[in-house]
Amino acid sequence: HPELARQLSNRGEILDAVGRYQEAMQSFQRARTIWERELGPDNLNLSYALLGIGVTHLAEGSPARALAPLERAFRIRAAQDTEPSRRADTSFALARALWESNRDRMRARTLAGQARDAYAKAGAKTDLANVERWLANRNRG
Repeated sequence: HPELARQLSNRGEILDAVGRYQEAMQSFQRARTIWERELGPDNLNLSYALLGIGVTHLAEGSPARALAPLERAFRIRAAQDTEPSRRADTSFALARALWESNRDRMRARTLAGQARDAYAKAGAKTDLANVERWLANRNRG
């Protein structure tokens, strides 16, 4: 049921935050499976699980594995999500995955800049500071 998927995705976020990445990944994967089956491959809810999968891959040091789920989450959110901070979360995660996997670094900077602007507009000070620090560290060299 889609409600179970929401709970699994929330559980994944908590597990990810405390560093229990394998368990987090399992929760996000289960949520993704349920949402795809019950709501379709492009439903906005699916972007939560996809973002969680991507962020967990990043936390585990596997940025190349993060790319596909983050690209998919980015496409879904760009088309359907009107909340700027959620779009910024996805843009910044994708920027990190692109950069850390030595892919399109120009796009990574652009996405991070878009995330910075959205966080600033939303008044999300902690997120804004994280993106600004990330950009500053990449612009030094």
